[in-house]
Amino acid sequence: MSLLTVTEGSPRHRTVQVVGFLIAAFVIVAIPFFFDETWEFHPPLITGSFTIGMNQILTAMAWGVAILGLNLLIGFTGQISLGHSFFVGTGAYTTGILMVDYNWSYLSTLIVVVPSCFLLGMAVGIPALRIKGLYLALVTLVLAVIFPTLVRLPGLAEWGDPPKGTRGSNGLNVDADFDPPAWFPIDGLSDFFQGLPLIGSIFGEGELGRRAPERIWTYFLALTIMIAVFWMGWNIVRSRVGRAFIAIRDNETGAAVSGVNVPLYKTLAFGLSSAFAGVGGMMYAFAIGALAPDTFGLNLAIFFVVGLVLGGVATFPGAIIGGLAIVLIPELSSQWATENTSLFGLEVTGDRPYAGVLLGAFLIAVTFLLPGGIMSGVYRLKRRLITVVPTPPKGAQIAPPSSATNADDDGSEETNPPSVNDAEPVQ
Repeated sequence: MSLLTVTEGSPRHRTVQVVGFLIAAFVIVAIPFFFDETWEFHPPLITGSFTIGMNQILTAMAWGVAILGLNLLIGFTGQISLGHSFFVGTGAYTTGILMVDYNWSYLSTLIVVVPSCFLLGMAVGIPALRIKGLYLALVTLVLAVIFPTLVRLPGLAEWGDPPKGTRGSNGLNVDADFDPPAWFPIDGLSDFFQGLPLIGSIFGEGELGRRAPERIWTYFLALTIMIAVFWMGWNIVRSRVGRAFIAIRDNETGAAVSGVNVPLYKTLAFGLSSAFAGVGGMMYAFAIGALAPDTFGLNLAIFFVVGLVLGGVATFPGAIIGGLAIVLIPELSSQWATENTSLFGLEVTGDRPYAGVLLGAFLIAVTFLLPGGIMSGVYRLKRRLITVVPTPPKGAQIAPPSSATNADDDGSEETNPPSVNDAEPVQ
């Protein structure tokens, strides 16, 4: 039984929704003012300090968008891809070259990044129609392996006079001007958060750091793009196209019998997934500004799949959680492994292998304790706190929710959307 039961659409339900939205909005807006330049903390039972900065937050936002694209392909269509870093790198380098060599603005690069990554994804999706499962994973894995080599090819590394291109092994630095406009009240927001009773001190005191306004403005730009992409993904999944994706995932043969054009929608899933990945690469390019070939290699492709599983397959918030996980866990474990620290009184000498131990232990713990991903635990907790019952017909009596309603604690309702085999045929 949950602590609170509300009827869908009732004033009480709307109050709960408004309160939840306000809390989420407060946290989202407060994040850049909380971290400012860097945030240092000392966990209990562990000696040593850890720091998280805006670069990690911005990277997590970019990877969250990329994982959302992978979610469309794996979570909602059921096709395995291990080459997502190829499309993220394509989007990042396309943005970097257009901004550095041709003086494009970061937003204008979307008119090239999105269609180019979409067409590349469609091109990969066409041969993928004849293979599936592990064989499809192997084919897409090749993309992640060859991307760093492609970026280093002389024909792509430099061309023209003055030299343009990816700059090969030297990497490409994107120096964008992100000074906040005069109308954006960064100082006013900072004063507001610092003046909050009880919690104002955690946002610092006095003026912001020298680079803080630039990083805060970059955060809000990235946040706007991320919200737009997630809104588009949400509408795609709940549209005719999304129902076709889910039907193919649940039962490909049944979807074909129901009238779904399986080859078309499987290829379209690759294209949309790659376009989302390109937007994630664009966000990384303008927010971080340093592009290196090895950044978008095999390790990143594997981490995208890890983030998808950790956050929760076929869930939208899971993409954000997965992006945070694949950025913060390796970062914090690396910091832990490079200092002389102790855990529960056990001295750690600072050897780097300990970073892998911490990351591996966390992955194993989540796999066993939350097999549906972190979002399955969130949904489980939500069901313990509040139950939303449908609006009954006029004159009907509401029966109390049975214990069976809350018996399903594996998060399957949210992580596995219902089948659409009974839906109208999709042409």
